[in-house]
Amino acid sequence: MRIFRLSFGLRALYVSAFTVLAGNAIQNIYIPMSAIHLGFSPFQVSLLGSFYFFGFVVGCLVVPQYLYSVGHIRTFAAFSALAAVSAIVISLSDSIVVWLPLRLLTGFSLAALYLSIESWISAFSDDQSRGHVISIYRLVDITGALIGQGFLFAATGYEDTLSVVAILLILSLLPISLTQIQMPVLVNAVPDRLREVLKKTYQLAPLSVWGTLLSGVVAGVFWSLIPLFVEGTGHESSAVPLVVSSYLIGGCVLQWPVGIWSDQIDRRKVIAVLCSISMLAALLLTLGAHFGELGLLPLLLLVGFFGAGGIPIYSIAVAHANDWVKSASVVDLSVLLLVSSSLGSVVGPLVAGAFMNSTSPKSFFVILLLSHGLLLLQALCRIVRFPPISPSKKGEYHDLPETTPMIATVAEGSES
Repeated sequence: MRIFRLSFGLRALYVSAFTVLAGNAIQNIYIPMSAIHLGFSPFQVSLLGSFYFFGFVVGCLVVPQYLYSVGHIRTFAAFSALAAVSAIVISLSDSIVVWLPLRLLTGFSLAALYLSIESWISAFSDDQSRGHVISIYRLVDITGALIGQGFLFAATGYEDTLSVVAILLILSLLPISLTQIQMPVLVNAVPDRLREVLKKTYQLAPLSVWGTLLSGVVAGVFWSLIPLFVEGTGHESSAVPLVVSSYLIGGCVLQWPVGIWSDQIDRRKVIAVLCSISMLAALLLTLGAHFGELGLLPLLLLVGFFGAGGIPIYSIAVAHANDWVKSASVVDLSVLLLVSSSLGSVVGPLVAGAFMNSTSPKSFFVILLLSHGLLLLQALCRIVRFPPISPSKKGEYHDLPETTPMIATVAEGSES
């Protein structure tokens, strides 16, 4: 009953999160689609994605200072307005010189919104309710992204799509501005020992660093450049939201059962299996694009399998790190792994964009195949050379959204 009251009490935060996530899911696919139609090269499209993720990295490290000085509500309100303005200004220009700094600003602003909401939600959960609360947030996350893709599918060619994004971002202000939920008490959120924690994590659980880094590469490449692949294989732009939805649904199908499985066996083996699934799907997608007609149904099914293998890797890698690095602050460790993932999302689109620029959009999944192959090699090397952690030392798996650390800016163990 207490958990039900807690979840119901957080409804204003969930509503704000939903509108932000839906709006961001729309623009993260619509902007590369628009760039393609404006004649931007694959590398220029990749730059738009990299600038967004670079802004996100900077935001994760800088925004906690604003949470300290002005609080959650004011921080959320300021950066929600800034993100809305960025979307509107992008819609008024067709110049990449204008778009690039605005995408960086958008990434910074979205980091602020995610940090505000997620740290607030986490502050009002404890060890008994945190899994339930995060599961609901994950449901909000996926539902918002899917509804955003549904809007894109229904409104393909709609010129005022970014105005809709701005409206959603502005509407997210209402629930969070009027809520009566007390703001959380903050502790030191910016890790002063990030280098030391990185060294220790890489010594004890290097696969977690590689896992978050390469899952960031995959996420950055997919969200930034998937429209190039879809249209490059002869499909209409209206198919892009369907492909993204298939990717998200595929990830949802395996996320929870794979997490339970990883609590029972060596997590390194789970990561190896997930990489193998994604590699097989990426290989079939590449062969289908180059040597045959990749129809819409096979495309959707294979992308779904690719998401089923790829999306859960981040959460498993985070759980693997927490199994081994017990003495590090959960704040330091969570921010470290988030930054690792986000840096992968910065570099990935640049490499993939340059590669596709010199080959063709049909080679999109080659980079993703190689990324999972590198992670698989790392996992197999660790499995062969080092024994697994004892079951008594393993922590419980949590289904984490790959956005920001849910507990990175609040006192550990805070209760409502």
